[in-house]
Amino acid sequence: MNAKKTNYHPVKFLDKLEGNKHLVLLYDNEKYADLIIARYFLNGLQKGGSCVFFTEENPQGIKKRLVASGIDVNKYEWANALRIYQVPKPGKEKLDFLSVLRFLRSEAAKGMKPPFRFVGRTISDIESKRGMESGLALEKIGQDHFAEFDNSQL
Repeated sequence: MNAKKTNYHPVKFLDKLEGNKHLVLLYDNEKYADLIIARYFLNGLQKGGSCVFFTEENPQGIKKRLVASGIDVNKYEWANALRIYQVPKPGKEKLDFLSVLRFLRSEAAKGMKPPFRFVGRTISDIESKRGMESGLALEKIGQDHFAEFDNSQL
């Protein structure tokens, strides 16, 4: 599916978004998730913003998915408007989530110009109790400090 040429209903919602928003995307079909992510990014890129995709996966796989959804990844990467940022896997130590978020925000967007749109998950372990607790704590801290980060996030 191509994010530029779709009549998929949720895209109309994305097209109306303005300002910094914190959105949650729930999906059961990756091709529709990719379509939503691509349109979210395209809307930001076309307005002159910068987009960062956070992933623990191999960035090449993410690039392929974005290209398949209609984004000219090479063009936007070359213009320093799109970055696929590989998040380091966390260790076993207890994390200071606010410091982690601040670090990821500054490192991932280094050299890029606002406004920023971020996509991705910074906690990938969603199957263990510890992973779920970490994810919830990170989301709460991120939401409590959302204005400080000055970005939109999906």
